[in-house]
Amino acid sequence: MLFAVAILFISCEKDAFFSVPEGNSVLFAFSEISPNDKVVVNINTSIGVNSDDYFYYPKQSEAEIKLFESGVELEELRFRYSISDGAFVSQGKFRPVAGLEYAISVRLKNNDEIKPIFGKTIIPNYEELSEVNVFEYIETATIDNFKKFSISADINFSNLNNNYFILKPKYIEESGEMANLSLTKILKGAEGAKFSNCVNGILVNTIKTNGKLSIQLESSDSIASNHQINFVDFELISITEEAYNYYKAFSVQIQAQSSILSEPVISFSNFENGLGLFSGTNSSYSTFRIKK
Repeated sequence: MLFAVAILFISCEKDAFFSVPEGNSVLFAFSEISPNDKVVVNINTSIGVNSDDYFYYPKQSEAEIKLFESGVELEELRFRYSISDGAFVSQGKFRPVAGLEYAISVRLKNNDEIKPIFGKTIIPNYEELSEVNVFEYIETATIDNFKKFSISADINFSNLNNNYFILKPKYIEESGEMANLSLTKILKGAEGAKFSNCVNGILVNTIKTNGKLSIQLESSDSIASNHQINFVDFELISITEEAYNYYKAFSVQIQAQSSILSEPVISFSNFENGLGLFSGTNSSYSTFRIKK
């Protein structure tokens, strides 16, 4: 049996299809944990064909969340349901630590028929790009006093320890705000790189790219002709292999939904007895000069 659950990423909201074992209702949870951030956990349930359960989002009185650090329960940590976030959010000063293993358990307090779920992850260590060659800067006039630009970049991941990343190229607008650069072409390393709208970045598997990636980028919007672009910024998000597989499956699924002839793709999950993703992330920012 398949059921659909709406998942909200940074840039889009789409339905993800999962297999429901034996047609019974199960819990779904989604949580990405990172250093310096509170723990946020999205929870909902599937509809089981073998029961009278209904699809709903558990609230404060209906769900219990426990977090474990290196196998030990963090007994003093409490979660509170936030209406604005539509999720359970950890309270207090606790922040996860990179390099440690974390586990999470989620159960419904008043429903023993839906099994508790359990997931575990390790937060990747901090990684930062240091070998990026930004070249081939090209400007194209659009309308009066406006332009677009494109660049190419060779990126070396071989000196990094992690193998799975989300890469987000950016530039600074006239306002001083960061704007995303759009991927137009993968020049080298296409076997292990794929743009995903739902994470608003490039999924990278450095094992398949042999540690190197060459890409072509362009500004999404026109900028003033007199605005000089001399630097490019890269946000590098270190993710786990489980997160990479989850996002990759989800991206394939979004493509499948665009065709009425395509059947749903079963999304990856790393929860025991349930569905969804529990994974660690770690982010860094690097700036590189454009060679003109």
